[in-house]
Amino acid sequence: MTTIKQFLLVYFYAVMREKINKIANKIIRIIASKYFFWGIILLFLLQSIWIAFSAAYSMPYDERFHFGVINIFGHQWSPFILDQPTEYDIYGNLAHGDATLFHYLMSFPCRIVSLFTNNLAVQVISLRLLCIIMVAVGIGLFNKLFKKIGIKQAFINVGMLLFVLLPIVPFLAATINYDNMLFLLTPLFLIICVDVLSSKKIIWSQYAWFLIIGCFASLVKYAFLPVFAIGVIYLVVMSYKRHGKSIFSKLLISFKSVNRLKIIGIMSLVILAIGMFSLVYLQSLVMYGSPRPNCEKVMSKDRCEKNSVYITYFSDQAISTNSATRLVQTPDYISHWSLQMVDWAAMTGGGRDRISSSLRQPLPVVYMMIFTCSIVGLLSLFYSWRSIKKKPSWYFLITVSVALIFVVFLQNYLGYLELHTYVAIQPRYILSVVPVIIVMIVVAFNSILKNRMYLKLLILLVTLLLFTQGGGMITYVLQSKDSWYWHNSKVIEANQTVRKILQPFVIEK
Repeated sequence: MTTIKQFLLVYFYAVMREKINKIANKIIRIIASKYFFWGIILLFLLQSIWIAFSAAYSMPYDERFHFGVINIFGHQWSPFILDQPTEYDIYGNLAHGDATLFHYLMSFPCRIVSLFTNNLAVQVISLRLLCIIMVAVGIGLFNKLFKKIGIKQAFINVGMLLFVLLPIVPFLAATINYDNMLFLLTPLFLIICVDVLSSKKIIWSQYAWFLIIGCFASLVKYAFLPVFAIGVIYLVVMSYKRHGKSIFSKLLISFKSVNRLKIIGIMSLVILAIGMFSLVYLQSLVMYGSPRPNCEKVMSKDRCEKNSVYITYFSDQAISTNSATRLVQTPDYISHWSLQMVDWAAMTGGGRDRISSSLRQPLPVVYMMIFTCSIVGLLSLFYSWRSIKKKPSWYFLITVSVALIFVVFLQNYLGYLELHTYVAIQPRYILSVVPVIIVMIVVAFNSILKNRMYLKLLILLVTLLLFTQGGGMITYVLQSKDSWYWHNSKVIEANQTVRKILQPFVIEK
């Protein structure tokens, strides 16, 4: 009798294990499919579009500034503001740094919309939708980048799913902001770099596009300069190491093998990109000693004080008040910086009126999860780095990512030492390399867990369940107020309804 029971137990265990294996393999195939990736894109679009149509102007992350400068460019054809009128002083130093290629390019769709309507909501939402499209295309380009360096689609999909569930991602994408255009250009630039690094031949057009995208991305936002600089150094060193002094002759041979029309087209873009880059950054460097000079070096102090950011940090009153504040030690600053980066990655906000905006704190569970996953993820990446099968492109991507994070931290820290107050500590400044970090962490976890398939799926399931406590647009919906929405009864009612549905299932305190 005992033997029969043992046989039945063994048989039952074998049957159940086979069924569980089939279910697990099916889940893995779904996660690794291209349809799953398109589902991630769709999830991102639904979240961002909801916020874009819900949130009244102006949103946090300087939407009022960006929309205002876009409208300024809407009244001129030149991409430069050479002689700044005094009425533009509320936007800061537009002639040398604050006005960017993003504002100029976005002025054209804004002009087209303005031909049909002067309605503020229509104009703002139209530009927000363009920003959302930029981020969606950027996600697609990151997918292409990761596949180029040999990362499996399942790891890419998991990494990008976790990325779009960060509360800041759909929130920032739904805001008129140059970070969204930079998010599109960064993976495009990295793809070109990877193509150059992986190519055994010298192809002149790759180097040309490297310069074009690098210059234009730097003109979209000053923060891209470190990425561009690392790219230049890395490619010069690797190209010389691989080809030696023959690189110039090989470049010339590659150049001669292309038809003239293509050469004229690409070289025209190279000249345009380098020319604009030089006029913005090199000219400022020569004239003012900095590629992006402070406002008072360009304009009078009275004019600078019309700008709210200048008043907050650089006015005599602000400097006098902050100078009395005692500076914390470097380790304490690093701790504060790290916690605030996590804080801003999980918080949300909305407009009180067209001029100002308000912020709400993160929901507790999603905040703790992002904080914990950041620490555990980075530790796992360090631990498994040697065991991961890497290519030169891996080292390049991690070098670029670490360099950008370090430069942002250093700029924040130097600003703290100068002004005695915490300045611009926001994860949006490094958001364009966050997908690289997340996907690498996913690969690292896989390396550590090895063949423990059930444990991998369990960790993923628990992570996704925790994201239901504030991931994506959930934080915005639950933390928002009716005053944040457009004055439209359907918009207000829709958000109230979704909030009532979510509240019983989400821990808010």
